[in-house]
Amino acid sequence: MTSLLSAVLVRVVTSHGEPPNPPPKPPQGFGVDLDCAEDLDPLMGTVTGLQVVAQAIYRRLSTPRGMVLDAPDYGFDLRSLLHKGMSPAEQAALPGLVRAEVLKEERIQSATVQILDFTSDAFRLSIRCVTAEGPFLMTLHVSAAAVLLAEVHAR
Repeated sequence: MTSLLSAVLVRVVTSHGEPPNPPPKPPQGFGVDLDCAEDLDPLMGTVTGLQVVAQAIYRRLSTPRGMVLDAPDYGFDLRSLLHKGMSPAEQAALPGLVRAEVLKEERIQSATVQILDFTSDAFRLSIRCVTAEGPFLMTLHVSAAAVLLAEVHAR
């Protein structure tokens, strides 16, 4: 039976130049990923385009360094910055630390980070990224309870 099917396929390909239903082409750009910003979507929804990259950055900034076994340099848990006595100089250095982690994401060409409303209990930050598909702006809210991906906007 298998050889008969193979013979029919060979005949179809030879006579028409390609299979009758060629396989679909992969998605362009950054592809498709499961929607899992804060947690995996129970309905198994998907995201595409810049949202894929924004969620990758979100996960990078909410994962403690060393938690990914085969990538010991992956992650910078923003919650680790809370409840620390930070000098003004240390606070001023935070955007550079976050930017360095964001730039480890290979799809990011450039990034700027602005820390907003910083207190020892919580803060917000705005990250503007440029990718091959264009720029986007994302906002994260950080508290002891969680890092939340508040919004993502293409710019």
